[in-house]
Amino acid sequence: MNNSTCFSLATFVAVTMVLALTQPAGAIDSCRVKVVKSTGVIRVDASGIVGGLKWGEEEGQETNLFFNEATCVSSGTARRCELADPATSASRTPPEDCTLYLHDGVAPCSAWVAGCTPGQRKSSLPSDGIVLWDGGACPPGFTEVTAYSDKFLVGSSTAGSEGGATAHNHSVVLTLSNHTHNVDPDGGGHTHVGLPSSTFGAAAGGIGAATSTHTHGSSTNLGTVASGGPSTPNTNSGMTATASSLPPFRTITLCRKD
Repeated sequence: MNNSTCFSLATFVAVTMVLALTQPAGAIDSCRVKVVKSTGVIRVDASGIVGGLKWGEEEGQETNLFFNEATCVSSGTARRCELADPATSASRTPPEDCTLYLHDGVAPCSAWVAGCTPGQRKSSLPSDGIVLWDGGACPPGFTEVTAYSDKFLVGSSTAGSEGGATAHNHSVVLTLSNHTHNVDPDGGGHTHVGLPSSTFGAAAGGIGAATSTHTHGSSTNLGTVASGGPSTPNTNSGMTATASSLPPFRTITLCRKD
């Protein structure tokens, strides 16, 4: 064995050791993608999995769970894992670059989708994602979210809560404090300044005030009238008329991705 042969053998052994050391223990050792011919559903197989398995459409973005993860991943092996519900178009839509990226939390793996043509897809929106639609009925692959009809949307970390009302009113309490009347005995005419829907408790009986300020006319001399007022304030309470709570708006349809 010459020196050149010994050097090549030593180099091979060194490279092999480096590769063995850089390969994480228990990392995914293989993965592949299969498209079911009869349905077009995309399925993933993999082996050497540690923990769970997630997928993504870009390297480093493997954050999606498989639709049937609970049953398709077991004992370090993935069999027939599906991207989405087989009844939806999302289960048959490959990534734009036709490559699925997998990660088990330890190491990545990628696989080409056979028969796929790279290019932009109709929608990269995940299943159950909701879009605002201003084109009439929801487009194919989407279903109208009727539960949100006639409601405003409020951002929240927890979805599903409801509240609010389309109209409102206010409770009101009007109080007429003690007051005096100054009347010109010769002129007869005089003015009361009061509050709406209040009652003046004069000695001769209450006088209903239909408006805030009103005038009584007289063609005779009233004689001498002493200043006076009710012994206690008069109070009336009630509710204002109902008013709308709605600001200007425009209706739109909410469509959920199938």
